[in-house]
Amino acid sequence: MKLRLIYCLLLLLCCFGNTIQAQNISQQDYEELVDEIICEFTTLSLKEQKGQIHYKTFQTEIVNQRFCNYYKIRPFLRDRTPIPTKTLEIVNILHNEYKSGYDQSKSNNQHYLTLINIFDEEKIQVFAENHPTSYPGFKTDLEGYIREVLNLDINVEPDVIAITSEEDLDTTTEAVAEREIIQPTVSIPEPYSTNSNSSQWLFWGLLLILLAIIAYFIYGFLMKNKGRKTNYAATNTDSSNKGSALQNKVDEQKEKLEGLMGEVENLHNQLNKFAERSPDDFKAYKEKQEPAQEESEESKEEEEGEKEVVTELIEEEETPVTTLSDEIPDLTNVKFRVRPEHFYMPAPNAEGSFETNTWKSNFEASESVYSFEMIGATEAKFHFYDNENAVLRAFNDQDKYIYPVCKPLNEYNEGATKIITQVPGIVFKDGDEWKLKEKALIYFE
Repeated sequence: MKLRLIYCLLLLLCCFGNTIQAQNISQQDYEELVDEIICEFTTLSLKEQKGQIHYKTFQTEIVNQRFCNYYKIRPFLRDRTPIPTKTLEIVNILHNEYKSGYDQSKSNNQHYLTLINIFDEEKIQVFAENHPTSYPGFKTDLEGYIREVLNLDINVEPDVIAITSEEDLDTTTEAVAEREIIQPTVSIPEPYSTNSNSSQWLFWGLLLILLAIIAYFIYGFLMKNKGRKTNYAATNTDSSNKGSALQNKVDEQKEKLEGLMGEVENLHNQLNKFAERSPDDFKAYKEKQEPAQEESEESKEEEEGEKEVVTELIEEEETPVTTLSDEIPDLTNVKFRVRPEHFYMPAPNAEGSFETNTWKSNFEASESVYSFEMIGATEAKFHFYDNENAVLRAFNDQDKYIYPVCKPLNEYNEGATKIITQVPGIVFKDGDEWKLKEKALIYFE
């Protein structure tokens, strides 16, 4: 079945090509054909002119430059001395009379009949007498060229060639042999249809059939792919079910993980509240919990554990609290508070490091200079906090406040009122100090 369709498609393509070739000649091609006829007559005339005084120039300036048309030939002939008058007359006749003979409704056969009338023109007959040797072959070649351009395959045979010889004439003493030649009439095959638009209808009909066949192949291809997809979906139902079961397990694990993360968050909050209590609060909490501790041995052990924690926190009031686990952030507990992710520090020491126990959760105009933000468990980035009080202190003592941890990008000027951080600096925690890793890049404004 597919092979037959392919054969039909090839046959239609051949018909399509032949139909295109059978289209009538366009006006532009017809006029170019007349210009070529004009060029051929001019070439032969100048070539056989005595001395060929204009032939070489014509070949160089017109023919070889592909400008061989009426609008180039006419001024060329008119401006030459002596003027080739007869050639110029032939050129004007061919242009004026035969270019206007184009009609879109005419077939190529009818255009052929129009163009071969050129050889019956009186001026052309005189031209033939002046070129008796070359004209017959010239005429034959030119007719063949015209048929070729018009896409015709016609063997021209004269219908009637009647020659009256001397034997057919009265043989009198005053009789002179005369020869009468009747010009041949050309038998041209009739077009396949008398309707001038029939070829166009055939062209569009074949084109529509071709498009229909192409659409049929595309539709079959799409339906075939659709069937493959359906079969694939049917055969892979079990695997999709397995995948959905696995996805359900993953979702369950995610829910459990989210629950654990919520519990860890609650523990963090409880730890923060526990760390924010003052020593007096711990003592009050201890007194409140004493009746409950007497109820069971287990509660007493827990209370003793809490006493130990409270005691250690009170004894280590001036020391930082170490990290309890990887899940709990680092705690610096000078005032029994958990250091937040964002905090403030005063001026660094001469080596460019900051004391860990000098942090503030809020900016204090009298002390704070730098703003810190955690970027890891033991690293933080910092920038100069552009506050009026901090800027005044820094300008009054730049060696203390600025240069240990900052690198200016421009020179200080007395009119500067701001310190802008272009690139934050980096510090890392080492024991009780935040040590400098990279200086901050600043500029004065």
